[in-house]
Amino acid sequence: MRTYHILYIQLLLICSLLTACFKDKGSYEYIDYNEVTISSITGKTTISLGEALDLKPQLKWKSPSKDTLNFNFEWVFENKVVSNKRNIDYTPTQVGGHWYYLFVKDNNDNIVYRKEIYLTINSAYNAGWVILSEKNNNSSLSYIRREKYKDEDKKDKLRWVPFVDIYQQLHPDAPLGNTPSKIVTKIFPTDEGDELLIIQGNKQSVFLSGSDFSKISYLADEFKGGQIPDNQDIKDYHFYKTTAHVVLSDGSIYWKRYQSNSNAIHTGTFFSSPLRTDDIIKTHQFVEAKSYETRMLPLFDYKQNRLVHINMSNSVNFDNGRFMTNAYRTTLPSDFIKLDEMAEVEYLYGAEYARGESFMNLLRHKSSNEYIIQEYNIFGGTGSLNISEIKQYKLSNPGIITETSIYYRMRKSSYMFISNGSKVYFYDFNTTTFKLYYDFGSPIVDIKSGGDESEFAVACTDGTFYICSPKDPILALPIPGSEGIMSKIENLGRVVSIAFKYGNDTAHYVDQYN
Repeated sequence: MRTYHILYIQLLLICSLLTACFKDKGSYEYIDYNEVTISSITGKTTISLGEALDLKPQLKWKSPSKDTLNFNFEWVFENKVVSNKRNIDYTPTQVGGHWYYLFVKDNNDNIVYRKEIYLTINSAYNAGWVILSEKNNNSSLSYIRREKYKDEDKKDKLRWVPFVDIYQQLHPDAPLGNTPSKIVTKIFPTDEGDELLIIQGNKQSVFLSGSDFSKISYLADEFKGGQIPDNQDIKDYHFYKTTAHVVLSDGSIYWKRYQSNSNAIHTGTFFSSPLRTDDIIKTHQFVEAKSYETRMLPLFDYKQNRLVHINMSNSVNFDNGRFMTNAYRTTLPSDFIKLDEMAEVEYLYGAEYARGESFMNLLRHKSSNEYIIQEYNIFGGTGSLNISEIKQYKLSNPGIITETSIYYRMRKSSYMFISNGSKVYFYDFNTTTFKLYYDFGSPIVDIKSGGDESEFAVACTDGTFYICSPKDPILALPIPGSEGIMSKIENLGRVVSIAFKYGNDTAHYVDQYN
């Protein structure tokens, strides 16, 4: 009997233990957590510095009828909480690509859910127009950014936001300089960013950061001993991958080479002797050409009355910076003026267009005063050029071209813009006709196209800057500028030069307006 009672008691204890184990196990497996799923985060993933983030997490609860309010939200960037709101309330302060993390905590049970999103923060001054002018005897830099927005009818629209005297606003304690003459963009020390060069007198030519326009270094420091030969001024500059070329005030050209694809474009020094072939080359400025595609840099040598081409290459080799010889691969027109025999004409303008193989020259015959256009293709290797598909014809000039005319050939169209005082005309290469675009009321200083060539800019001596449409429906109007002017910016000072800033070399390569 005693044995029976003992067994019975042991059985009860075992059952009690099993029941306790079951209840304890149930406390973990059978609580109905209101789980959260962060299915996505919507909003712009690429913004400009200074623009607030607008990100909205899409949340789904396992049991929407239960408590969905007792949750905490933390947006984390670089291990710091930058916002505690469900929809982030934060304006980034760093340029570049970054991961942002959202943590959602259920305060009822302390379970945390996470979602990440990769954002690209571009400089507020990433891509747009830059204007170099003179104000109160000092250099001034202004910037214009294009922005997209939706009107009241939810239609996509464009606007241009001016940042007049932006350099002075950002860097009031570091004056830019004086005697400005030219602004040069398309300088890409890395794939991620760009620089621009402000060309000024008295060895003041200075490189600026493309992100915030802060000073990086002076061009004079890239010459041996920090001395530009004969204390001359810089007149023009060209950068491409592994080489840099400058034109000095006496027309001579100096160049330097640095390590390919490095961040050290400001290291090393320019060679102590100017470029030459059989004699020293003299030029006023480089011909506008997209070196990514042309693999050459054209210029007119006014000392020997010829058009020559400097070899460009992605690699570091001793052929870089050397002049290439011309070889004609077609029968020349009987009256064709050879590119290396131009003594009888005045070289007015040259441009590269299309896909990097097509070139044009605008010439004036010295004896007859006739205007001549040449068009041709160039292709070839590192040592010689093959010139083909040559055309040459006289250009009728109904009193439009003058000694002060400014020219600009669009790369992707058949139009060339020409100034005459305060008026801008365009020449159609297909119809060989001129047409007035608009009278801007003040003498024209500069004409350039921007980004994807969906717009071009006109700068006037009175400090006014116009952004205009070159699209065919606008050009077909009796006076295209009457409706084609999309933006007008004033009070820029005495404008001396304008340029389009791409922001990075990828955008430049594909002609993209970021």
